[in-house]
Parts: sequence; structure tokens; C-alpha cells
Amino acid sequence: MSGICQDLTLTQSVCSHVIDVPVEKVDIGKWLFSLSDAEYQRCCPPDHIAVGVTKTEDGRPMSINVETIGTSLAVQHYVGEVVN
Repeated sequence: MSGICQDLTLTQSVCSHVIDVPVEKVDIGKWLFSLSDAEYQRCCPPDHIAVGVTKTEDGRPMSINVETIGTSLAVQHYVGEVVN
């Protein structure tokens, strides 16, 4: 495999923001799995194309996101492992 690039990372980023809200009031799982398509598209136009929520075969919540990263179309599946 000499000479073949093994790094398939398309992009990498880290963002942070301090909010003045008690941690007990923050529920990322509830927000993620109730995010509307219009709200998702407003997060990063025109790159965020669509979002939908469903469940896995074993009943865990799953968010399916469609977006562009550079010139590539990405379809991402996020499965809730720990969600209240």
C-alpha cells in the first residue's frame, strides 16, 4: 500500500461558544432530534440541505443530515446513544 493516502478526512473543525444558561437547561439530544428542516437549513446556508429524524431498527433515535462539504455531498447518520 505504499504511496496510497490513507487519510480520508474531508474536513475538520472545532467551534465553541459560552452561553449563560444552567447546564440543567441544556438538552442537546432533545434539540438534535426535534430540529426542523428549516432550522437546520438556516444554520449554514447553502451547505445544509436537509435533515430528518427517524429511529433505528432497535428503536434508538437517528438524525439523517444532508449537506455539502466543499464540492462533495455528505449524508450523515447520527444515532442517539445516550438520550433522555
